[in-house]
Amino acid sequence: MVTSTPFAAPGAPTDLVATAGTGQVSLSWAAPSGTGGSALLGYRIERSTDNGVTWTVAVGSTGSTLTSTVLTGLPGGVTQTFRVAAVSALGSGAFSANASATPVGAPTAPASISVTPANGQVVVSWTAPITDGGSAVASYQVERSLDGGATWTVAAASVVGLTTTVTGLTNGANYAFR
Repeated sequence: MVTSTPFAAPGAPTDLVATAGTGQVSLSWAAPSGTGGSALLGYRIERSTDNGVTWTVAVGSTGSTLTSTVLTGLPGGVTQTFRVAAVSALGSGAFSANASATPVGAPTAPASISVTPANGQVVVSWTAPITDGGSAVASYQVERSLDGGATWTVAAASVVGLTTTVTGLTNGANYAFR
């Protein structure tokens, strides 16, 4: 007499949640209810930047049965859609439902800066950054240098708006601002 136990691909993970961070997304999910009779070896994670029209492999196999991971190095302001599949000796099983998140990134530098000197002070003005990294700019920091940009000190912190007046400067000194 010969016996055999057939195996099937694992079921789909459930409850996928994507949580955005700075340049990263944290993913968590629940293990599939059925493994197909074979032990789980890890999870395959795919991502899409076009709402699931096309997919790329983010992680071929996590190599672990942990049901969470953090994907780093993601661009800010770009919505990412994810799906997860359990991996066994038979390969990848069915994918979970999709979950999306939009990581935040650093804003680009202000597009231009100008200064208007006066007695012992300078009015510094700039234009808003071209991109805000996916989150509204809350404030700006203005720095000044007396040595051509080799060292910088904060001249104005937490400036709301696109202009500030820097006071306490020495007339005739050559300041650089950023």
